[in-house]
Formats: sequence, C-alpha cells, structure tokens
Amino acid sequence: MTAQATVHELRSGAIPAIAQPPAHLSVGFDTLAGFELTQRVAKMFASSSLMPKDFQGNVANCAIALNMAARIGADPLMVAQNLYIVHGRPAWSAQFMIATFNACGRFSAIRYEYDGAVNADEWKCRAWATEKATGDRLEGAWVSIGLSKKEGWYQKNGSKWQSMPQQMLQYRAASWFVRTHAPEIAMGIQSVDEVRDTWDLVEETPGTYAVTTAEIIQQDAKQVQETVEQQPAPEQPPKRTVPTREEMQAKRDTVKAELVAAGVFEAVSKAMGDKGRGTVATWNSLQCQQALYLGKEMASAQQQEQPQDVPAPNFITCPNAWDAEQQNNLTIDRAECAGCPERPGCAAWATN
Repeated sequence: MTAQATVHELRSGAIPAIAQPPAHLSVGFDTLAGFELTQRVAKMFASSSLMPKDFQGNVANCAIALNMAARIGADPLMVAQNLYIVHGRPAWSAQFMIATFNACGRFSAIRYEYDGAVNADEWKCRAWATEKATGDRLEGAWVSIGLSKKEGWYQKNGSKWQSMPQQMLQYRAASWFVRTHAPEIAMGIQSVDEVRDTWDLVEETPGTYAVTTAEIIQQDAKQVQETVEQQPAPEQPPKRTVPTREEMQAKRDTVKAELVAAGVFEAVSKAMGDKGRGTVATWNSLQCQQALYLGKEMASAQQQEQPQDVPAPNFITCPNAWDAEQQNNLTIDRAECAGCPERPGCAAWATN
C-alpha cells in the first residue's frame, strides 16, 4: 500500500519513511524471508515460457533450481536450461560444467591434451587447468577410445562416440576433471553424457529422459556380476588323499619302531586289541596316531614309576664334635670330615 502525505508534510519536508527490504535478503531455504523470496521468484520462473518443460508450471522444481544456482553462484535460468532429469535424478550438461568452472575465478580456462593416433584405441585426452592461487597445473584423468569400448559407451545404439569421438573425449575428460578438482561446482552430479552412456535413455520430453525397466534389470545384473567377479574365490579345503598300501605299511612300521624303542609296544598292542582296534598289521592312519599317543602316555607313566637315585648329603653329623650352646652334635662338611684325625674307626664315617 502506498503511503499518503499531506500538502503541509510535502512543504515541510516531513515525508513518511518508506520501508526498504533488507539489503542482505537472498534466495534460500535457511530463513523465512529467504524462503518467501524463493517462492515468489519460483512462481515467476514457473510461469515463463523460456523455462524448460520440466520447470514450466512447477514451482517446486523452480525453487530447487534457484537454490542450486545460489549454491554455485550461477544464473538461475542458465541452471534450469542445463539441468536434465534422468530417471528422477538431475544431470548437468557437459557445456554447463565447463562454463561454470571457467567462470568461477579460481582457475584458468580448461585446456585439453591429446596423445596417441587419432581415432585409434590408444587415442586419449585429458583436461587440465592452472590454479590461480598457487600456480599449480592441475591435470585430470586420461580418457581414451579404448576405455570407451571397454566400458561399453562406444557400442551403444546412437552413441556419439562413433560419430564425434573428439567432442566426447573432451566432454568426458572435462566432466571428470571438474568433479575431481572442483566438486563443489558439479555438486556431485554427473553430466548427462555420462548418464546416457551408463543407461539406454529415451527422451520423453525436452530435458527429460526415461529408462526402461528391462534396462534397470540389465544394469543391476551387470553390477552384481562385476561384484561377484571382483570378489576372491573362496578357499577350498585341501582334499584328503588315501595312502597307498605301501605307504600305509611304511607308516605302521614307523609307528612300531617308535613304540619298541620306547619299550611300550607290547602294552600298546594289547591295549589297542582290547579296544577292538586290531593288531599293528591292520591299523589305519587314525589308529596309528592313537597308538602313538597311547605309547607316549605309557612311557611317561613308566618313567614316573622308576625310583630316582638320591644323591648323598654333603653334610654329616659328627659324633666327635659337640655344640655346648645348642647341646647337640655339630653338622660338618664331608670334605672336613675326610681331613679329621679321628676319622679311623669313626662310626659316623663308616655309615656315611
């Protein structure tokens, strides 16, 4: 509503102040005023015939395009005209990604480097630019005709790789370069050429592409197959081999020799026979192991039952040396006892 002023106010200069919008107000979703401004601008864009079909009459799509434009510092109309909807997801045109990168002011314009014979599989291209803050040369990944064939881009129906290979090399090299060195510009979104090479797309309306259900199933199956092929094969348990008759007899002879050397062969043979495991001539591999284990237990038990030699004590009680304080005979070293002059006929020496 326009403010009213009287003639007296006009003559005196006392004109009511007109409210001005805040200077910092901008399109966005983080403040109420910014959101209201976004809605108003989006309604204007949605009513324009210059907008692509996906944005005409669609305030929500226009609001999202405005937000994306504000985040990367681009013109909203330029964003809307270069944003494609592929299977419900946005994709940039390669030209827009290159233009936005060149206009951001942080880098020099994108340039291209080639190598290999033209139109051959080894013909490759990579994008590069110079970072203005550091002066460093930034290089992207190589993209070759051979790579396009391995990834299946070259063979697709209507593929531009066959009709304009140099242009596709530049577009793919540039989009990879932008997403690598300035991902905030691409916002993690692929170029429409990349998506088109990944899926068999059908353009329903200008700027809108659809994917058939069969194509989705085929791509899912391909991804599953690639995942399975990349996984290492499970380790197979070693196969058990059956020993020959000669090998089995040699094993029985070895076990018998070890049991005989330990002096427990007869006891082990009897114990094995009592358990229904036959004689040494019929033992299998498992029974040979059981016999060895049983033999070790028997040999250990026999060693514990044998009496141990007790070494002679180093000290003896001398009957000729008396401790008056302790009121008992002294305990002396055997070597000292051997040098005692009273040793001949000493009863203690004779018993020790």
